[in-house]
Amino acid sequence: MIDQFVIMGIVIAFTEAIKDKFPNKKYYIIPTIVLAGLLQAANAYFFGADVLVKDAIVQGVQWGAMASGVYGLGKAFFEKGEEI
Repeated sequence: MIDQFVIMGIVIAFTEAIKDKFPNKKYYIIPTIVLAGLLQAANAYFFGADVLVKDAIVQGVQWGAMASGVYGLGKAFFEKGEEI
């Protein structure tokens, strides 16, 4: 399988490319997470011998969330109690 950091790098590049297209910053996360899930599913389907596609989608969604900064956004929201 392709290394997870390659997938995350693609997702980060995609995220940076589309951030300016969304006036409300919290909505760019959805296509980013979907892309990560699809990339990892394709990765498992074409290159993964022992990984189920369903499990790969879950991994991709997790990696997409990490790559797009969902963790940082959520943490900032709960620490400050303000809308991001």
